[in-house]
Formats: sequence, structure tokens, C-alpha cells
Amino acid sequence: MQRTRLEFSVAFASSQGAREYQEDAIRVWYPDGAEAADPRRPVVLAVLADGMGGHVSGEVASKLVCDQSLQHFLTMPGEPEDKIKTVLDASNGSLERAIRTDSKLSGMGCTLVVAYLNSEGVRWASVGDSSLLLFRGGELHRLNQNHSLGALLDKQAAAGLITSEEARNSPNRHGLRSALIGGPISLCDIAHSPQSVLSGDWVIIASDGLETLTADEIATAIGSASAATPGVLTRRLLDQVDRRALSNQDNTSVIAVKVHTGKTAVPRGDRQHHASNGTGTPSDRNREAGASVSMIHGTLIGQDKNKKRHRRPPSARRSGVRGLAALFVVFVLASALFFVIFLEMLGSRFSGARNGDGSEHPPAVKPRSKSR
Repeated sequence: MQRTRLEFSVAFASSQGAREYQEDAIRVWYPDGAEAADPRRPVVLAVLADGMGGHVSGEVASKLVCDQSLQHFLTMPGEPEDKIKTVLDASNGSLERAIRTDSKLSGMGCTLVVAYLNSEGVRWASVGDSSLLLFRGGELHRLNQNHSLGALLDKQAAAGLITSEEARNSPNRHGLRSALIGGPISLCDIAHSPQSVLSGDWVIIASDGLETLTADEIATAIGSASAATPGVLTRRLLDQVDRRALSNQDNTSVIAVKVHTGKTAVPRGDRQHHASNGTGTPSDRNREAGASVSMIHGTLIGQDKNKKRHRRPPSARRSGVRGLAALFVVFVLASALFFVIFLEMLGSRFSGARNGDGSEHPPAVKPRSKSR
């Protein structure tokens, strides 16, 4: 059995913002090499980390974790879905060893998003508040969990425990409930099965600096770039962030992946570049994939405000108006005819039931004669 081959084009960019240093790091890997002439790839591994802990240690943490994530995928045996399950521990272990070697790095840490895309969809592992987004049909969904205190405060506001203003203005809003720090990982998000993607989708990975824009603004920017390249979109998003000119603007990094339909189909059994979710029989997985290909297992966070509601073409609208007008005319004529018939029946009844002097008596009945 064959399925549609998906391909991905990718671009990434970073802005230092108003900070004196850059603590974000990005790595993108393709199995056919970074120098391949064709910009569309059948598989993409995208990694983004946002460092913390000061100038030196934050930068060290993010770069170390990104490099270790790539190394884990390139050298460890097993299928990609197995590596996704262990990449956080492997990356966190690299921080632990670095801190043990150099005590000056104590206290460093970072967020991490590792996303693996192929024709089955996108798998990921993440910790912290860096985001993995999916844009489809004018709607922006967050796929991964947000481990910031801000997300927890928003949930409390939605439950009525605090006000929305208290949630937005909390000084702890940008604090993290979980991050890679070389010790136990408090919270993590690992996708054990892929989120399906469709041709025309956009997958966005970003550090929290992008949250200078609202989710609707991000969705509108993506929708406006639907026919553009990923490079155009990343630059557009960063330009919008820079134009806000916030006095404390954080580093902002964005990876944009555009999904395309490939020219060929791929066999279901090809596991070299197209990993399965590792559960159930192949036929079971195929049926499940077909049933849920259009479903998004994430949280709707924004909408493209420029996307117009679907409207019928003018010719169809004119035909509809003409049809309603014709029905109305038929209704009026039928009502008038019924009214005329009713009046005639009523008039004949009363004229036959009265004498010339106005007195009433039963009308004379002429006896019927039998035909001979």
C-alpha cells in the first residue's frame, strides 16, 4: 500500500531583541545533507532551545543541548519514535556533565523543543515554554504543553480563581515550572504518536520572545504568508516583534516549516525515513491514520483575522435571490386565487339562501327525473 508523500521546506532566524546577548540556539538537520539543492525535504529534525542562567551559562546550555539532541538522533540506534522518547534525558545528561566539570556553570538551564517531521506527521519532545505551533485553515494551534507559570495563571483565571488582570500582570508570569537544568525534569511533553500534517500546513517552533505578538497576530502573519517561503515568514514575524520596540524585549527565535505534497508516493513499509508510532499492526496504524488525518490534537490559541468567511460566488447568490422571488410570486398568486374562490363560494351560498324580501327559508329543491 502507498500513501501521499509529504515534503517540507524550512527556514529559521533569530533576533537578539533588547538583550545584550543571545541565549537562543537553533539546529535543523536533514537526512540528505544541508547542502542538497532541492529545498524540499522528506524528513526534517528541528531543535530549538532558550537558555537561562546569565550571559555565559545560558548560551552554553542552549547550544550544548541542541548539539546533544542532534548527536542523539545521529548516533543512537533505534527508530525516530524511540529517540524522541529519550532525547530529553540525553540532553539533560549533557548539562549535568558540563556542570560537574565546571562549577561556574552551576545554575544554567534551558527550554527545549525537538520536532521530527516526516510523512506520518510531527513527533516532538519538549520541556519549558518554547512553543510548537500548527497553522491550518486560518487557525493556530499549540501542540506542545506550556510549562510556564503564565499558562498556569491563565488556567486559574479561566476557572475564576483569579482575575484575568491578575494573571496578565503577575510578576511571576514568565517563570518556568520545568526546564532542563541537569537534574530531575519536573514536567515534560513527549508525543508518542505523530500529529498528522497536511499539504498547506505550517509548523512553527519558537522561543517565548515571539509571545510579544498575540496568537491572533501570529496567525494573521502566517495566513498572509500562505503563498510565501518559510524565509519570508520568519523575517516577517521577527520584524513585527522588533517594531514593538519593547524596552526589555527578549531574544526571539523562529523555525518555520511549510508542508507540501510530494511528487511521488512512498510505501507504507518504508521505515528508513518514515517512522511508525511503534504500536499495533501496520494495518491498524494505517486505518487509524486515515481516520484522524485531519484532526488536530492541540489547543486552539489564535485565528487569522484577515481570513474571510466562505461566501457563495455572485452568480450563485443571484440565482438564490431569483429563486426566492419566484417562490414569493407563486405564493401570492396562489393566495389570491384561493381568496377569490372562497368569496365566490360564500356569495353563492348566501344568495341562494335568501328571498327577495330578505327572509330566509330552505331553498326549493327541484325533483330529479329518471331518464327513460
